[in-house]
Amino acid sequence: MESINLQGLSSASREERRERLIEKLHQLGRYPDKYRTRIWRILLGIPQNQQAFKEITSKGVDPAIKALLSKNLKSSDSKQRKIIDLLEQLRVFPSLSMLRYDRRITIEWIFHMIYPFVELLFDTNETLSFEIILSILFNWYQHYWDEFPNPSTKIMNVISVLLEYWDNELYTHLLSYNIKIQDYAWTMIKCSFARILTREDWLELWDHLLSNDEPSFMYFFLIAYILIARDVLLGMTSKRQVSEFFTRANIVNISKVLEISHKLEKETPLSISPKFDIGRYKPLSKYGKEYKLDYNASLTYHRNQQDDIRDWILEQEKEIIKKRTEGSGIVRRLFPSKV
Repeated sequence: MESINLQGLSSASREERRERLIEKLHQLGRYPDKYRTRIWRILLGIPQNQQAFKEITSKGVDPAIKALLSKNLKSSDSKQRKIIDLLEQLRVFPSLSMLRYDRRITIEWIFHMIYPFVELLFDTNETLSFEIILSILFNWYQHYWDEFPNPSTKIMNVISVLLEYWDNELYTHLLSYNIKIQDYAWTMIKCSFARILTREDWLELWDHLLSNDEPSFMYFFLIAYILIARDVLLGMTSKRQVSEFFTRANIVNISKVLEISHKLEKETPLSISPKFDIGRYKPLSKYGKEYKLDYNASLTYHRNQQDDIRDWILEQEKEIIKKRTEGSGIVRRLFPSKV
């Protein structure tokens, strides 16, 4: 695979560096394994805030973490120490520290969510590993814990509205057998999509997710993955069948799924798009003794977008009504050879 020259990016702004890297991503389809961690650091604007990291690591050890790892990992697992460190640090993550739920269950959920990233970041220094994972939790999983341990109503509604809009036939079919969004979408999200993709496809997916300053793109990918499998899903009539399908790595053309994801993101009416509920990516603040998001990084974007949205929201809503009456015509545009 073609290499990427990262030296010329050091003097550029984060936006300029991001644009050049995305250009390479479009050319190559994915980032080279050799440079992936460095590229993710650039894309996420990782601050390497040693002061905040030191503050977190001084909090002590949670016994629930070691109890969890003894159940999930072999004592000789070389990644065990890395995961222990990360979980010890993540337990003070603001959204988690406020949870009034069994600590062991909370930690176990985080374990399954971050494990795919730990495998990638195993040889990376502690601060960088922690900040990459924390940036992902803050942005791509910001509403994940709203109703923990139950699926987030906000996230489920986002996915439900998108699926109903883009494929009403499939949406109705699944509901007719009492197969709800949380029966399949939540399964994919809570393991960071690692269960449904091969390792190589998973890396390519997250290259694209982290290159998109809109964390909501993750939900367009989820819908695209469901649509790719629509023929199979239309033949299913039980929760068990659907659950099994979404807990194994299926053979898919990941590049095609990502292509459809971008199409969905582009063509979804703003009135039902999750972009404004989820918000644009916000990097971690570079300074201070605790990790916070730098909200100033996206103020201009939101101000400009909100000036526009009022002018065309009614037009978009009319378009929704029109396309819903067309039934599966929307799917025909995405899959002309299938329907």
